Amino acid sequence: MRAFVTVPLMLMSDNSVKPIDFLTFARRDLVEGDTRALINALGNIKRAIEAQLDIFLEMYGLLRLSTREKWSFPEKIEVVRRIGIVAPHILRLINSKRNKMEHHHERPEKEEVSEFLDVAELFIELFKQRAHRIELLVDYENDYVIQLDTNKNRISIYENAELIGKHGGIEFLKSGNKDQFISPIQVIEISDLDAWTSACSKYLRT
Repeated sequence: MRAFVTVPLMLMSDNSVKPIDFLTFARRDLVEGDTRALINALGNIKRAIEAQLDIFLEMYGLLRLSTREKWSFPEKIEVVRRIGIVAPHILRLINSKRNKMEHHHERPEKEEVSEFLDVAELFIELFKQRAHRIELLVDYENDYVIQLDTNKNRISIYENAELIGKHGGIEFLKSGNKDQFISPIQVIEISDLDAWTSACSKYLRT
C-alpha cells in the first residue's frame, strides 16, 4: 500500500494560463486560417507545449532550477525523457514537429499547423488532470518513505515507513524532532541532476 501527501502546482492555479488554454486559442486561430491567424496558432501551440513541460518540471521539483539556468526546449525535453513520464516516441514527435515549424520562415501551411496541433493535444491530454506534486510518498509494502523538499532542493529517502507514519508523516519529517528518531538513508541534492531524475523515475513517477 502507498500513501501520498501532495501540494497544488503553482502552474495549475486558477490564475495561471494553462496548456489547454493555449490549445483553445490555437484552435480558434486555425479556424480563421489566414496568415496572421496561422502564425498566431503556431505560437500558441508552442506555448502550450512549453507550459506542459514546465508543469512536468514543477511536479518533480525542477521548475526553479530550469528557470534559473534558463533550460532550452531540448534540455527540458531531455529531463522529462529521463524521468520517464512521457513515452519517448511522443517526445521525439513533438521535438521533430517543433523543429520543423521553428525553422520554417515561409507562410505556415494550414495542414502543417493542424498536424502540429494534433501532436500537442495528444501530449497535453494525457496529463491535463495533473495538478499536484508529491511532497511525501509512504510505501508500506516496500518499507520506504520519499520526501521531496523544494525549499531545501533535496530528495530524502527513509526506511521504516511504519515508524514515520506513526509519528505523523510529513509534519514529523519537517520537524526538528525527527533527527532523534530517524535519519535518511540517502539524500539527493538537486545539483546532482542524474541522481535526481533517477530517483523521480524510480520512486515518484505516477
